[in-house]
Amino acid sequence: MVLLGMGAAMWFLLGRDTAAPQVLTQDLPQQTAREGERFALALPVANAAAANRELVQGPPGASIDSATGQFLWTPAEADGPGQFAVHIRIRSDVATTEGRFQINVLEVESPPIFAEAATLSAIPEQELRTRLTATDPDQPSVPIEYVLTGGTDLSPPPAIDATTGELLWTPSELSAGETVTLTITANETSGARLSSSQDIIVKVAPYADPARQLMADLRKRGLTVETDDRTDASLNVPFKGARQMLRIAGAVVQLVSYPSQEALNADLDQIDAAGGKVLGTTWERSETLVVFANEQLLVATLDPEQELVESLSTLLEPPVARLAPYVAPVVAVHQVPRAVERLRPMYEEELKKPGRPRKLLTTESYGEVRRLFAEQFAEEHDDDLRAAFQSNYDDVMAWLGERDDLREEFFTAIDPDRDDVIGLHAVLQPAPRFAESRNAMDRWRSHRHLVWDAPDTSTTTDIPRTNTHSTMPADRLRGSRTSVTSSRPNQ
Repeated sequence: MVLLGMGAAMWFLLGRDTAAPQVLTQDLPQQTAREGERFALALPVANAAAANRELVQGPPGASIDSATGQFLWTPAEADGPGQFAVHIRIRSDVATTEGRFQINVLEVESPPIFAEAATLSAIPEQELRTRLTATDPDQPSVPIEYVLTGGTDLSPPPAIDATTGELLWTPSELSAGETVTLTITANETSGARLSSSQDIIVKVAPYADPARQLMADLRKRGLTVETDDRTDASLNVPFKGARQMLRIAGAVVQLVSYPSQEALNADLDQIDAAGGKVLGTTWERSETLVVFANEQLLVATLDPEQELVESLSTLLEPPVARLAPYVAPVVAVHQVPRAVERLRPMYEEELKKPGRPRKLLTTESYGEVRRLFAEQFAEEHDDDLRAAFQSNYDDVMAWLGERDDLREEFFTAIDPDRDDVIGLHAVLQPAPRFAESRNAMDRWRSHRHLVWDAPDTSTTTDIPRTNTHSTMPADRLRGSRTSVTSSRPNQ
C-alpha cells in the first residue's frame, strides 16, 4: 500500500530558496493498515537528492527506504487491532519538515493451526487414547472447539472431547488389519467462526490369531460367522493343527491353525485328491471336500456356495484341493445259477447216504433234474410265453400243467440262445381246445421235428431239416394257426 497524500502536503509546505532554514510542522490524515500486509507510504519532497529523511517515531519494524524515500511497515499479528503514531523528519538545505500521522491497524482473522500429528497405531478391541492440539494464531486468541467430521461411520465411532481435543476409540474386529482415516475439525469460538481440519491416519493391527482375523474379514464382507463348539461328524477331518468349527453363512467350516508354514504343508502333502484320500484315509463322504490354505491357516468345508468360495479365495487363496464324493468300487459278485441252487438240496441228500460214492447226480436224479430245468425255463421266459400264447396263456399253461412229462420234455428241448421261443410256442395255442384229440397231439409232436431256429442265429447242424425235409413257415413264427408245410410229398 503506497500513499501519496502526505508527500503532496510536504511538497506544498516546503519553501523554495529562503534566507534561513525554516521548521514546519504538519499533522497528516490517519492511515490504515492490515495485519500481515505490507504498508508503504511515499514521501516526495523538493530537491529530493539533498533531502535527509529520518523516522523519529514509529511502530517496531517500520523503516524508511533510503532509495525510494518510502515509509515501510508490515504489521504483525500482535499489532492489530491497534493505533500507532508515526513522526517523520525531513531536512533539506532550505527547510525542515516535521510530519506526524496515525496508523490504524486492522485485525485479520486466521483459522486455527494444528500441531503436526504422527500416524497412530491401534490394536483391535483395545482403547486408543490421544490428544490433538490446535491453536488460534490471532491475538488475542479465542478458545477452540473440536469436532470429529471424518470416521463417524466406523463401528463403533471414535469420540473426541470438544474442549481438550482428547480422542478415544476402541477399534472393533471390522477395523482389524485396516488403515483408517479420521478427520478432526477445529472451530474458533469467535464471531468469525473460522475453522481448519486435519486428517489422522490410524493403522489398526490384524489379530495375532489368523483364524480370528479370517472371521473378522468374512464379517467385513457381510457373511454371518458363528463359532460352533459342537463337533460336526460330517467335517471332522483329523488335521494335525488346532481345530475350530465355524458356521459361515450356514455352512460348516473347519479352521485349522498351525505353528508354522512347514507344519501346514505337512498336512497338505497328505491330501491326495487324485486318489480320493486325506491323511491316508479314503474320503467316503457324499459331499465334495474343498480345502483352502494361506500361511499358517487351513480351511476345509463341504460343497460350499459360490459366494463363500469367492470370499475364501480372495482372503486366502483359491482352493488347494478338492476331494470328489466317494464312489465305491464295483465288487464282482459271483452269482450262483438258479439251477445250481435248486440242485443243491439233491446233492446234499446224496452226501448223507452212507456207503454211496459222492457223485453230484445219478441216473435216479434225471426226472428231478428235468423238472427243475423246466420250471427254470418257464420262470425265465414267462414274458416270451405270454407273447406267444397271448390271450390263451392261462389255458395253455393249465393244459401243460396237467401233463408234466409233456411240459418238461417240451421246455427242456428248447435252446433259448438259438431258438425262436415265441414262434415255437405259438404252435401250441390250439392244443388245449383239442386236448383229447389224437390228431392235435400228433400235430404238436410233429412240430417238435421242425426247424425253429431264430432268424439271427446260425446252426451248426442241418440234421433236423434233413431228417424231416420240412421248414417252419414265417406265419407260424408269428403265432398264426396256418398248417405246417413240408417239402416231402404226402407229409
